[in-house]
Amino acid sequence: MFKVFFASLLAGVAAFFACLYLFYSLTTPGDAQAGEWAWDHASGQAGVGTASFGAVGLTLTLDETGRGVFVLPLPALETRLYPVLHLQFSAAPAADSLGVFWRTAQTGDRMAQFWVPGTLEESLWLPMAGMDVWDGQLVELALLVQGAPGSELSVESIRLLPGSPHNQLRAFWVDWQAFVPWGLASTNRYDATRTGQSVLYPVPVAAALLAASLLAYGLILLLSKATRFDWRVPGFLFLFAWICLDLVWQEKLWRQLALTQEKYAGKNDREKLASGPDAGLVKFTSYVRQRLDDSSARVLVGSSDDYRGMRANYYLYPLNVFWHRHESELPARQYIRTGDYIVLVNPSKVRFDRRSSALLSPGIEPVKVQVLAESDVGNLYQVM
Repeated sequence: MFKVFFASLLAGVAAFFACLYLFYSLTTPGDAQAGEWAWDHASGQAGVGTASFGAVGLTLTLDETGRGVFVLPLPALETRLYPVLHLQFSAAPAADSLGVFWRTAQTGDRMAQFWVPGTLEESLWLPMAGMDVWDGQLVELALLVQGAPGSELSVESIRLLPGSPHNQLRAFWVDWQAFVPWGLASTNRYDATRTGQSVLYPVPVAAALLAASLLAYGLILLLSKATRFDWRVPGFLFLFAWICLDLVWQEKLWRQLALTQEKYAGKNDREKLASGPDAGLVKFTSYVRQRLDDSSARVLVGSSDDYRGMRANYYLYPLNVFWHRHESELPARQYIRTGDYIVLVNPSKVRFDRRSSALLSPGIEPVKVQVLAESDVGNLYQVM
């Protein structure tokens, strides 16, 4: 039974990858075989931060705000011919985030963008073909880096690769393996790939491999009179595909759990909040609590960001909080009373006019207030 199982599995895997390779060979534009586009180490400039060029590439030093931008002018390139972007660093970047920006002849001055999620590796392969905005004639490419002020990022090579089967399959494989730490949506969603834009995802691939293996088993039954149908063979094929698919998720899950333990182990609830993704909101709402003269006073929370508004509302409980979800950030003027507190969490469409000391919101009469606190996270006002 196991001989037939392994024969069916190997034949199915071989047939699947042969079909995949043939598909990319047939669908690859012929002129894309001419070769890759590679950055020549001499062109480009730093839009933010400072850039120095050496024999091995570029060293980009982040400015005092922790940002750096490197812009590469390109010859006119058709994006459909270059579906893979490869970045080679001298060492795994310690940057907090990396964004890839590009401009096409169709977008004019507007630049499309993609922020690379997860841990950045020394060799970064990005399948760009699955992105809707990777379309048209490419004229400019830029890297935006955020990290510690004064830190350096060393780039050895930047390449746009043609859509050969080898390049595309390697980019998909790296995209599958890339590790993405916990995010705000991790509780409700699992992204099987780093970019979320891949043409190939693990579940369809596992299903296709299973189908190919079952077809191979069917051929073995037809061609070998000595082999009889054994329900354990398709059962083991299904189990094998399921386990392989689950192992990919489990490996990433255990790495996420290890990071969580490292970051939060031994801390109390308040310390965990102060170390989490809402650390800024927690600190700001704690300060708001301290500034309130009357704990029974009404607190009106406004924000144009649904998530941040709800979280600020949650952290301010059990105060007398009002959150006008999916409506204007502030209630109508007749419902706002003198002495009410207004908490505006960034981003917000409500504007404070310093000359009139009033909050201006579309469709609502100006509200006279005094400023109690201002920060990058949000502002606190009291109605006069």
